[in-house]
Amino acid sequence: MTKDHIGYNKIVNKSMFLVIEEALLFVKKNSGFPGDHHFYITFDTKFDGVDLSLNLLQKFPEEMTIVLQHQFSELDVKSNMFAVTLHFGNNPERIVVPYKAIRKFFDPSVNFGLDLNTGNYEQTIPSKNNTIKVNHETQDPHQPNILNGNETNSGQVISLNQFKKDLKK
Repeated sequence: MTKDHIGYNKIVNKSMFLVIEEALLFVKKNSGFPGDHHFYITFDTKFDGVDLSLNLLQKFPEEMTIVLQHQFSELDVKSNMFAVTLHFGNNPERIVVPYKAIRKFFDPSVNFGLDLNTGNYEQTIPSKNNTIKVNHETQDPHQPNILNGNETNSGQVISLNQFKKDLKK
């Protein structure tokens, strides 16, 4: 396989971080979530720039998932990180998370998620005939998956590698 000199994975990851930043900015600008929207954000607690209390770091030495829904305050959104105050056992805790520390981002209200461990994202797309689940899973780290346009109503997901194999047949 040819080396990716353009750096598509880096571009895709940058785009996914921008999605998270824009979603958080929307919540901040609107002083909360519209409808049933809420976020599950999983991040690496040891990542450089993550700021947690010693108490939280001891409870979550590797990874932590936070839920932003109703009870959070002081949401601060920057181009490379976000910070928020959450309550754990009635104790306010300030949490600072660089976007690069995020491993998963999920909004269950619309079934949208990003898996930044692997560069995957998943979304359910409503269509006139049915609902299509699109899983953009990256099997090869240099080649993101695509949905075959001929099968949009079947809900079938085809990786780029499989698509290439099908073209050769």
